[in-house]
Amino acid sequence: MKFYPSDWRADPRLRMCSLAARGLWMEMLALMHEATPYGHLLISGISPTDAQLAVLAGAPSDQIPDLLGELESAGVFSRTRSGAIYSRRMTRDDKKSAQARKNGKNGGNPILCNSKGNTPPDNPQDKGGDKTQKPEARSQKPERENIPLSQKSSARSSEPVSEQPFEVPDRSGEQSRFPEFWGAYPLKANMVKAEAEFITATLRGADPEVVISAARRFAASQQGKDPTYIPQPANWLKNRRWTDEIPAAAPPDPEQARRIRALEATARRFA
Repeated sequence: MKFYPSDWRADPRLRMCSLAARGLWMEMLALMHEATPYGHLLISGISPTDAQLAVLAGAPSDQIPDLLGELESAGVFSRTRSGAIYSRRMTRDDKKSAQARKNGKNGGNPILCNSKGNTPPDNPQDKGGDKTQKPEARSQKPERENIPLSQKSSARSSEPVSEQPFEVPDRSGEQSRFPEFWGAYPLKANMVKAEAEFITATLRGADPEVVISAARRFAASQQGKDPTYIPQPANWLKNRRWTDEIPAAAPPDPEQARRIRALEATARRFA
């Protein structure tokens, strides 16, 4: 992602927003840079809820709806037909990069994108004298990177943006499962970071029930052990430790238990 401070400061849509809204937009840009499709506010193809965005951005959850409304009213971002937020600038830049990569396969000459080309006549007419050669017709649209961002902003909303069709499932209730995980995990430390990792894991496809059940099994396996060696809950989630196999405690062998009792009785008799 290319970031130009002059463009950031010159965008009138963004300058109309409060400092808090601009800070949230910066966090959203970082998330959209890692998203697929590029430039869309998605995590593994899913739009985060306001509560999840608050955790990922490190902002108070009760402020997110107002800040998003402020950004949307100013026209800072757009939405797809399915409601996903996307950055017009980032999607345009990605489209240009894709076109440049396509041209590179043809030797970097944009004229090769045109299958017809400019075939000269077999017998050109000699009109005498050398004339300046006309520039070749190019199939690419002229670059507009040097146009001030304030002049581009009026045309942004009218430019079509190619959207990849995708469905955004409703997973708004999953953030409420974190208290169950927190109650099950044997170590209580850094709750905010742990909640962020829990939400990220569920957005990336982890089943909350599987994670919580694994946390309960892990807690049972750590009973009686030194809590110093229990990993932080955020690290446990980040490293996907719920996928580890935790062997269940084997039932005691009756015969072995009888022998142990007999040995203990013998030891007491000769003590």
